[in-house]
Amino acid sequence: MKKLKIAVIDTALNIESLPKKIQNKVELKNYFNCNNTALHSSMVINTLLKYTDANLIEKIYLYNIFGKDNKGSGIAVISALESIIIKNDIDFLIMSMTLTNKDRYKYIEKLCNKITSLGITIIAADSNKFTENKCYPFSFDCVYGVSQGMFSENPFFYTVDIKKKHIIGDATPEFVYCGNNTYFLFGGTSKAVPKFLAAIINDFSKEKEINCEKIEEWVKNNSLSAEDNTILCLKENYSVPSYSTEIYDTLCRYIDECSIDIRKYGEISPSFHLEKLESHDLVVFIVYIMERFNIKSSLDDIRYTDFVNLGSLCAYIGGQL
Repeated sequence: MKKLKIAVIDTALNIESLPKKIQNKVELKNYFNCNNTALHSSMVINTLLKYTDANLIEKIYLYNIFGKDNKGSGIAVISALESIIIKNDIDFLIMSMTLTNKDRYKYIEKLCNKITSLGITIIAADSNKFTENKCYPFSFDCVYGVSQGMFSENPFFYTVDIKKKHIIGDATPEFVYCGNNTYFLFGGTSKAVPKFLAAIINDFSKEKEINCEKIEEWVKNNSLSAEDNTILCLKENYSVPSYSTEIYDTLCRYIDECSIDIRKYGEISPSFHLEKLESHDLVVFIVYIMERFNIKSSLDDIRYTDFVNLGSLCAYIGGQL
């Protein structure tokens, strides 16, 4: 298969947050010339690279549509889409963001229809929260709209309605490497979008040609079932599972010795929710605890659902020992 060109409409980027092997393949169009420390686009691109081979990618065009106030600009989205149409040299467009402005809905839908008529596949995120206004471009029939689910098997998606291109992807939070020995917890539909694209790229990696018709057929034939969506497991894991009191007592001792004082986030108990921790603190804490218990698990392999609270962390540790 030819090497792919991908457009990403998202935030600005600190290029050092990406692997060196991909840095020279990224071209940034920064409409606001600001905030090159933003992490969202880094996590989107690094999630894609986590699940597919960077050698399959020839170019990534990144369009920053977020201003200094960290709010997305509909005008910048329009400029990005118009630029993509003029260039007409990409295979995929991904947008891990949503818009709700009713005034621009029709025109942006027209642009997206034009892009897909050029043979470009668009994948966009659904909102993670309820919104009174219809969010888009997720809702456009020409766009593969990704809602949140939870899947543990490849290719990590279920097709709800192929005519409307509505799918449910794997939104399970997981740790994503963002350069300089740092990991960040990344989940929701923003993560599900690049993971869905990675599944497509992987299955077409040996094909000489890739087009919208072949991708649609692939989506039809490779969808998991509705029963594979275990999104309820995330909520169920918030209850405290069975765990060893010996492991819990040892964990509490290690908590006292850790450089990250998680007690500042609340009273320590088996039901203590680890989501209270800031992303950096959570990474440092988990790495420290794994090392103290001599567990070799890599952050690349750990899903947040394994340890949403201290009780489930103890159960996870018990399963690894």
